[in-house]
Amino acid sequence: MEVEGVFSETTTWIFEVLHPGPEESPEDGVEALFSVTGEGSSMAVSWGGEHSGGTLVVDGVYVWRVRGSDDAGNAMSPISGTVVVDRVPPGLGDIGIERRARGRRLLLSTSVDGAAIVRAVVLRGRVVIRKLKTREVTEASDLSWVWDQRDRKDRRQSHGEYKIRITATDPAKNKTRLLKVFRLV
Repeated sequence: MEVEGVFSETTTWIFEVLHPGPEESPEDGVEALFSVTGEGSSMAVSWGGEHSGGTLVVDGVYVWRVRGSDDAGNAMSPISGTVVVDRVPPGLGDIGIERRARGRRLLLSTSVDGAAIVRAVVLRGRVVIRKLKTREVTEASDLSWVWDQRDRKDRRQSHGEYKIRITATDPAKNKTRLLKVFRLV
């Protein structure tokens, strides 16, 4: 997470990440898991999901806040927000392959367990011969694509071994990739 800010005058500031319990809020008195202090008319802070000591925090919702004061001791109104730490990759179901239209088309299918961008490609060896439509889903979904056994230049593919590769990327940029080998006969 990157946080940048500009102050109207020189400010002594503190950026904190808190993990409030159900009854807590980002008010004074809640212990910060991570903090950075600085002084100036601007700030730029990066937080990678770790405690001040460097160990990773557990997945969950965290509150961040910025507090500060000027040289005369006047406090600024705190600014706060939330950030979700999620290191769990999306789940993909087994890849299904069914012949359709007298064997001229293949129905390729899978499922995803939550919000994700899902991409499917057909490969021959290590070469991508066809990118299928990218799907963006906001909840658990069953997905399918029809491949007409043609490459991206609309050339019919010959008999042989192919692979379908499906990649799901969730909103936190976690990825899961499945690969299934099949034969055209």
